[in-house]
Amino acid sequence: MMRADRDRWRGLGLIEVLVVAVLLIALAAFLLPRYLGGRAGGKVVRAPITVARDAVCRTDLNSVRQSIQAAAAGDPDGRPVGSLEELRELTPDLKRCPVGGEPYVYDPRTGQVRCPHPGHESY
Repeated sequence: MMRADRDRWRGLGLIEVLVVAVLLIALAAFLLPRYLGGRAGGKVVRAPITVARDAVCRTDLNSVRQSIQAAAAGDPDGRPVGSLEELRELTPDLKRCPVGGEPYVYDPRTGQVRCPHPGHESY
């Protein structure tokens, strides 16, 4: 083998390394917002873990609401419970938002419970 052939395949040149680096950076800029949250395509994209935690909050709120309805159905007067602490079947972690840790807000006059965490107002 001639010396020129050996030298040509010795390693990557600076241009090749820069091209690979630019491709990796472009790929990361495209994929990271979709998986870590941020802006992608001009709109806000939420991270999958955030979507999952929000789903857990909605599920917990539904469990609390069902417990309130069951307690009201078992009450002779049909009144909702006075506070969430009266619901013994609920664990303490089920009475707070899994995302922010804030305790759920309960209105005993209406029997409504809601999450005070920002962004969860509609749950």
